[in-house]
Amino acid sequence: MDQPTRKLLSVLGSDAAGAICERLAQGPASKTELGEKLELSGREVAATLGSLLLVGLVGSSKGEAKGPGRRPEVWRLVAEDELVALETYVREMRHRLIDGRGTG
Repeated sequence: MDQPTRKLLSVLGSDAAGAICERLAQGPASKTELGEKLELSGREVAATLGSLLLVGLVGSSKGEAKGPGRRPEVWRLVAEDELVALETYVREMRHRLIDGRGTG
Protein backbone atom coordinates (compact mmCIF):
# COMPACT_ATOMS: atom_id res chain seq x y z
CA MET A 1 0.00 0.00 0.00
CA ASP A 2 1.43 3.39 -0.93
CA GLN A 3 1.86 6.31 1.48
CA PRO A 4 -1.08 8.44 0.20
CA THR A 5 -3.43 5.48 0.59
CA ARG A 6 -2.18 4.85 4.13
CA LYS A 7 -2.70 8.51 4.99
CA LEU A 8 -6.23 8.47 3.54
CA LEU A 9 -7.19 5.34 5.47
CA SER A 10 -5.69 6.78 8.66
CA VAL A 11 -7.72 9.98 8.29
CA LEU A 12 -10.93 8.12 7.47
CA GLY A 13 -10.42 5.80 10.43
CA SER A 14 -11.12 8.65 12.83
CA ASP A 15 -14.65 9.02 14.21
CA ALA A 16 -14.41 12.80 13.84
CA ALA A 17 -13.48 12.54 10.15
CA GLY A 18 -16.38 10.21 9.48
CA ALA A 19 -18.83 12.48 11.28
CA ILE A 20 -17.54 15.59 9.51
CA CYS A 21 -17.71 13.92 6.07
CA GLU A 22 -21.26 12.73 6.77
CA ARG A 23 -22.30 16.23 7.82
CA LEU A 24 -20.61 17.90 4.82
CA ALA A 25 -22.37 15.44 2.50
CA GLN A 26 -25.54 17.33 3.49
CA GLY A 27 -24.02 20.67 2.44
CA PRO A 28 -21.34 23.21 3.33
CA ALA A 29 -20.73 24.26 6.94
CA SER A 30 -18.41 26.45 8.97
CA LYS A 31 -16.03 25.08 11.60
CA THR A 32 -18.31 26.50 14.29
CA GLU A 33 -21.38 24.80 12.81
CA LEU A 34 -19.51 21.49 12.57
CA GLY A 35 -18.31 21.69 16.15
CA GLU A 36 -21.75 22.56 17.53
CA LYS A 37 -23.66 20.01 15.45
CA LEU A 38 -21.19 17.17 16.06
CA GLU A 39 -20.27 18.14 19.63
CA LEU A 40 -16.56 18.36 18.80
CA SER A 41 -14.04 20.83 20.16
CA GLY A 42 -12.83 23.61 17.90
CA ARG A 43 -9.34 22.12 18.02
CA GLU A 44 -10.63 18.68 16.94
CA VAL A 45 -12.67 20.16 14.08
CA ALA A 46 -9.71 22.23 12.86
CA ALA A 47 -7.26 19.32 13.04
CA THR A 48 -9.65 16.93 11.30
CA LEU A 49 -10.48 19.41 8.54
CA GLY A 50 -6.74 19.97 8.07
CA SER A 51 -6.18 16.24 7.61
CA LEU A 52 -9.16 15.90 5.27
CA LEU A 53 -7.84 18.86 3.27
CA LEU A 54 -4.39 17.26 2.95
CA VAL A 55 -5.85 14.09 1.43
CA GLY A 56 -8.09 16.09 -0.91
CA LEU A 57 -11.51 15.27 0.51
CA VAL A 58 -12.61 18.76 1.57
CA GLY A 59 -12.11 22.35 0.49
CA SER A 60 -13.06 25.74 1.82
CA SER A 61 -14.17 29.12 0.58
CA LYS A 62 -15.40 32.36 2.09
CA GLY A 63 -19.09 32.35 2.97
CA GLU A 64 -21.56 35.20 3.14
CA ALA A 65 -20.98 37.82 5.83
CA LYS A 66 -23.64 37.73 8.55
CA GLY A 67 -22.85 41.24 9.69
CA PRO A 68 -19.83 43.49 9.98
CA GLY A 69 -16.45 41.80 10.09
CA ARG A 70 -14.83 38.92 8.31
CA ARG A 71 -16.67 36.47 6.11
CA PRO A 72 -16.69 32.97 7.64
CA GLU A 73 -14.75 30.11 6.09
CA VAL A 74 -17.18 27.50 4.77
CA TRP A 75 -16.13 23.87 4.27
CA ARG A 76 -17.50 21.38 1.74
CA LEU A 77 -16.77 17.92 0.40
CA VAL A 78 -14.84 18.01 -2.86
CA ALA A 79 -14.44 14.26 -3.35
CA GLU A 80 -17.89 12.92 -2.50
CA ASP A 81 -17.91 10.49 -5.45
CA GLU A 82 -14.59 9.03 -4.29
CA LEU A 83 -15.94 8.55 -0.76
CA VAL A 84 -19.03 6.76 -2.07
CA ALA A 85 -16.84 4.50 -4.22
CA LEU A 86 -14.56 3.75 -1.25
CA GLU A 87 -17.55 2.98 0.98
CA THR A 88 -18.93 0.59 -1.65
CA TYR A 89 -15.54 -1.12 -1.99
CA VAL A 90 -15.15 -1.52 1.78
CA ARG A 91 -18.68 -2.92 2.06
CA GLU A 92 -17.96 -5.46 -0.70
CA MET A 93 -14.67 -6.49 0.92
CA ARG A 94 -16.40 -6.91 4.28
CA HIS A 95 -19.01 -9.19 2.69
CA ARG A 96 -16.31 -11.24 0.99
CA LEU A 97 -14.43 -11.70 4.23
CA ILE A 98 -17.56 -12.52 6.24
CA ASP A 99 -18.79 -14.95 3.59
CA GLY A 100 -15.39 -16.64 3.62
CA ARG A 101 -14.69 -16.04 -0.03
CA GLY A 102 -11.41 -14.25 0.64
CA THR A 103 -10.21 -11.18 -1.20
CA GLY A 104 -9.03 -12.68 -4.45
